[in-house]
Amino acid sequence: MTETFARLRPLCVQFAKSPSLGNIEPLREEVRLLQKGDAEFPHPLLEYALFPLLLHLKSEKVPESVILAILDCLSILFRTCPVAKQSLLEDIITTIYSLHMNKDAKEFSEEVKLSSVICIDNLLRFCSLETRQCLYTIHLMPSLGFAVSITLKFIEKEKLKRLKLKAVECLLTLCWLDESEDLGRRSHVLASFLPGITSTLAKVILSDNIQQSHVSYINDIFLLDSYNSLGAFSAFVSVVFNNSLMSQRDNVKEGSEANLLVIRDSDWWKRSANKLDTVLQKICSLRLWTHWKVRLALCQFSSQLLNNCHQSLEESVPCLAECLMVHICDDYEAVATCAKSALATFSSQLEDERLSLLALLEKNIFALFTSFPSLIKSSDSSKRLGTLSLLLGYFEMLGSRVSTFLSSVHHLRRLSQAILQVLELEMNSRKIWELEVSIINEPKLESQVPATNELYSLLHFKHFSDQETLQLLVKICRRLGQYGDTSLLLDHFLEIFCTSETLRLQAALAINEILRGSSDANSVHTSTVLSTYLSSDYWDEGLRTDSRDALLFCLLIDGVAACAEAIGKDFDDCLYVSLCPVVEKLGSLREIVRETAYRALCVIAIRCGYVSVRDLIAKNVSYMIDAAFSGLRHLTETSVSPRILRVLLQYSDSTILSILDDTLDEIFRALENGFGSRIGLLLPVLSSLVEAVRRWFPQQERNDDEKAKSNLSLCDFYAELEREFAEEKMPKETAENANEEEQSIDENQAKTPLPEHQCLTLKILNACVKFVGVPDSIRLSSQVLSVIESGLYVVTSATDEVLPFIHTLLSPLTSLLAHDDDDLTSIAVFGLVRAIATVSGDFFSRRLMDRVWPAIRAILRGADKNSLVGRRRINLETAALSTLDLMARKLKIAEKDLLGISVALLDYLSHSRSREVIEAAIRVVEALTVANGDLAWLVFSGKQVLKSIAPGFPSIHVHGGREISGDLMQSLRRIVNS
Repeated sequence: MTETFARLRPLCVQFAKSPSLGNIEPLREEVRLLQKGDAEFPHPLLEYALFPLLLHLKSEKVPESVILAILDCLSILFRTCPVAKQSLLEDIITTIYSLHMNKDAKEFSEEVKLSSVICIDNLLRFCSLETRQCLYTIHLMPSLGFAVSITLKFIEKEKLKRLKLKAVECLLTLCWLDESEDLGRRSHVLASFLPGITSTLAKVILSDNIQQSHVSYINDIFLLDSYNSLGAFSAFVSVVFNNSLMSQRDNVKEGSEANLLVIRDSDWWKRSANKLDTVLQKICSLRLWTHWKVRLALCQFSSQLLNNCHQSLEESVPCLAECLMVHICDDYEAVATCAKSALATFSSQLEDERLSLLALLEKNIFALFTSFPSLIKSSDSSKRLGTLSLLLGYFEMLGSRVSTFLSSVHHLRRLSQAILQVLELEMNSRKIWELEVSIINEPKLESQVPATNELYSLLHFKHFSDQETLQLLVKICRRLGQYGDTSLLLDHFLEIFCTSETLRLQAALAINEILRGSSDANSVHTSTVLSTYLSSDYWDEGLRTDSRDALLFCLLIDGVAACAEAIGKDFDDCLYVSLCPVVEKLGSLREIVRETAYRALCVIAIRCGYVSVRDLIAKNVSYMIDAAFSGLRHLTETSVSPRILRVLLQYSDSTILSILDDTLDEIFRALENGFGSRIGLLLPVLSSLVEAVRRWFPQQERNDDEKAKSNLSLCDFYAELEREFAEEKMPKETAENANEEEQSIDENQAKTPLPEHQCLTLKILNACVKFVGVPDSIRLSSQVLSVIESGLYVVTSATDEVLPFIHTLLSPLTSLLAHDDDDLTSIAVFGLVRAIATVSGDFFSRRLMDRVWPAIRAILRGADKNSLVGRRRINLETAALSTLDLMARKLKIAEKDLLGISVALLDYLSHSRSREVIEAAIRVVEALTVANGDLAWLVFSGKQVLKSIAPGFPSIHVHGGREISGDLMQSLRRIVNS
């Protein structure tokens, strides 16, 4: 001690004489060394060191930099040697906080205020227990009150985040908020500060200026070691309003000092609890705050008050309990776990007191059920979310007792009314009407499973637009199924589904989610739902195409999936009645219906133990084929069977052919008998079958000996022209007969039997060819031609059968080209011509050119420009040019035809045309240059308008002397350089 005193004495004396940074720095360093060392630092020595420091703190002439150094030195001293005298403790608190009390004095910086708070906090944390207890006596109440008021001032007024954080920490230290044996006396003293502390903390929490970004700011303030954003408030109230203090009688002596203490009689408890309840109601309104840390803090806040003050704050118990129940199903696991644990602890505590949480909340539960519809319909989004979260929390808390509440017809009706009201759909939404254009001809062969909420994302609700509300409603419906009487709920909502067209969609959504959440669903429940959903009154409304029906079909399909989810493997027994209808919807023209059906099939496959949708269909294909076969006999009444067959063909493999015989015979019989307008239902089936065969048995494109169309010289060109002119003078029939004789095959020659799939395809082709060009079936021409086009690629290798078929096909095909004014049919014809050219090679080259080229020429010359505009015209011209391209590459075309084609193409190389048409025309010209280069040179030769375009084309000029435009020249350059 003597050695330590010898080192400190000159430093203290020097600083006492001259308070400067140069004099305090050695003192501060010596104190810091003492803190790190093992030297003894007795209390007298502490008082000696404190004297000059406190002396100059009281002086108004000391600069701020020195005050900062003094406060820092004091903090080190308090951590080194605990203060053990009551008078010294009081003097230090008064001296330090007096710096910030005098309004006339200068305002110190935030750094000085922060150092003051840290200094007081260290003083109280490290002082002796006896000295700290003296702070909560009536004699030191003025000093304690003074310190509390200055600290609250920092909390409320200051903006520096760290300062506010340390001020709250210091407040907690000042109030000594732990449940020690001295709780009663401290509580009595702190009760005098109740209004100031609670109002200030509540003002900070409930600041009107709090914005979303302010949430993290609040967290930084209140997230202390063992406290959160609301920890200071709940800890203080838990000490002052602790249940154990209600039975104690405060011992207040008479005198002037006694006036500082409140008398906590029954009237005080009641008045204070009422005032505090108002504040607590406002704080609990933050329970839906977006930041999860604030929600977690509110759960801890409610838990602490419920466990310590549920008797003294009896009126606030429902509010605090509801704050926990709102977060039982919180998205953040930490929040939900805290809420559940707190409710369980509080409920257990009540049971020890022979009370029941449900009994305390019964009034609130009934009130919520009664007012639920109006709360949902009229409140703003935040209140609606709060109401839904609260209802969900009550369901979680009630558990199986939910069925008891819902056994009341009144409560069940009001609850269902509110749920269906808030689920009301807005059918005028653009999102809904856009479903009208989301149509394609075939479902994708390999679709991706849509997300679970893909269907719900297309629903636009009248009273809300956020996903949080929808998710809460879905959870509520599932909790109803989990805890309620499934039979009662399904009967109630199915009755609404059947009797109210306006509520049908909402009721279906609720039924589906009740099934998904049901813990006791069985085959009886699912059978009831399936019999209603799959009845012709609802499932077969499909001929109407409005968006409401599309959404209804999606919800019905989703309901079938919900039944599978509810009973799992047992749903296998329901496949006989449910699988065909869902498969039929997989063939819908609406993409959203198809995707919903595919997702439903995925769910069914998983729940029933199948590997995939294909596996599900493959193992149940026999009875679905039988069902489709039976439906074909009533083709005039329904279109279900053709859709089922199309889907089965798309999702099956070639083994299905072995069980399709009877069904195909029925289709051929129907085509033979010509079932009028119903033929249009069968052609897509045949189209799907042919496409499936192409997929199952891929054919290599016929590789004819490539026509080595070497570039003829001019002499050879004119010789060829003379020969062809002589041939053209022959009678047409004689030429055709000669051609057929040259190509005929000895019928007696042994033939290899055709594969089964080619025989079937030929049968389909022969069944379809009679509809080509027949006036009564003109509207079906595109479908028929598409089937034939695909079928030709399947039978490419069956030359003996396919060539006679093409010969039969050419006449009606020519009739269509000559007389059909429908651009879609013309496009289909061109597609078929391309297939014929690919399959037959040069066999029909002369006749194809004679019959197809005039139609193409008419289109290229603009014969129908007045009737077609825009995209339809572009599609028709592109199809015609693509046909010319393929014919030029596959067939032997006479030079006179090549000449006519070249001249006709000149107008299509101009940039005034669409890009697609120009690209198609360029491909044709490239094919022509390969077929006959000299002829191409002859067409484009003449007067020089461009020098040295490329080797082999010394000069280019349009035939006839027409000047070449700049954009046309770009296209010619591209052709020449290719």
